[in-house]
Amino acid sequence: MLPDDLLQPEAWPQPAPPSVKLVETHVSWVFVGGRQVIKVKKPVALGFVDFRSVERRRVACEDEVRLNTRLAPGVYLGVLPIVRDTGGRLSIGGDGEIVDWAVHMRRLDDDTRADVLLGRGALTHDHINSVARAIADLHRQSAVSEATAARWASVSAIERNVLENFGQTAKLSSAYMEDRAADEIEQAQVKFVADHESLISARVRAGRIRDGHGDLRLEHIYFDSEGLRIIDCVEFDERYRVEDVCSDVAFLSMDLAGQNRVDLAEWLLARYARLSGDYDLYALVDFYEGYRAWVRAKVSALLAADAGVDEGTRMRAARSSPYPRRRIIFAKASPPWSRVRTEARRCRSRPFSIASHTRPSPSTSPAWSDRDRSARR
Repeated sequence: MLPDDLLQPEAWPQPAPPSVKLVETHVSWVFVGGRQVIKVKKPVALGFVDFRSVERRRVACEDEVRLNTRLAPGVYLGVLPIVRDTGGRLSIGGDGEIVDWAVHMRRLDDDTRADVLLGRGALTHDHINSVARAIADLHRQSAVSEATAARWASVSAIERNVLENFGQTAKLSSAYMEDRAADEIEQAQVKFVADHESLISARVRAGRIRDGHGDLRLEHIYFDSEGLRIIDCVEFDERYRVEDVCSDVAFLSMDLAGQNRVDLAEWLLARYARLSGDYDLYALVDFYEGYRAWVRAKVSALLAADAGVDEGTRMRAARSSPYPRRRIIFAKASPPWSRVRTEARRCRSRPFSIASHTRPSPSTSPAWSDRDRSARR
């Protein structure tokens, strides 16, 4: 049965790995064996995702491979069946009844992962520059129809996302903060959406809604020997992937700031704004960072409360800084560097001198133009 059977090397295709390690998330079993990774969707329903049927899991696997080739070429190798033999044992591929599906990946080196680099003080402005360029290029290439943009990024759609985000944590957040504080954060986010209806609607009209990544955080970013690779975009529902580009970028700026690297968070935002020509994002980024902080807190709290995972995984989810307590607190108020962002918004010709007085300004060419692509080549 899952996940136990797939922890046996003999259940893997040849050449089998010498050993297999299991890493659990709130929605997946991730089996790491040698230089390969097998990722299996859990049959869960969590409000924002429903993987209870085998068919839904198969479609999600196919979508995961297809969508992640945009930012992680050569990493996602395909979809493999999980089969049951006549003795009832499960294996990856081979003969037998197909009972589930898995994503097959090339294993990336953990030492090249952004959060690991950050932890040892090795994540640089150049790393952030390459991420900003990759995300700006993805957004440039991933336009959606006006109807799709309005469906997922209208004022009512964003308000729905905020309310559902808090609704899904109503029974969890009290372990980390007072109910009154959670209510205050929810009310503040709902009020922001209502107060900025015209701005949010203008973003839709301006084409700033794109089919992005949806889960852009440090542990999904690798600086591989073959180049930058960003894995694990949201595959299970385009509702959480088709969004304002500011929301996409704010996930990572929130993650950086939550790790006490506000300098890198501001560098990312300024670099992205310069590449995309989207300085209007500064009016929204504090809101989206707060929204994303609550999303991350929710995911960690769900994993910490999941009796179906091992105790070690639950404990790490509950206590690992900054998940989830610190991310919930981070969502409570606008970050203290809002004044810097206001100044950068006024000084569009020199946002990098605002973000860092010690670094030279990068190229001013916007990424969403042929001129810029030629210049970068």
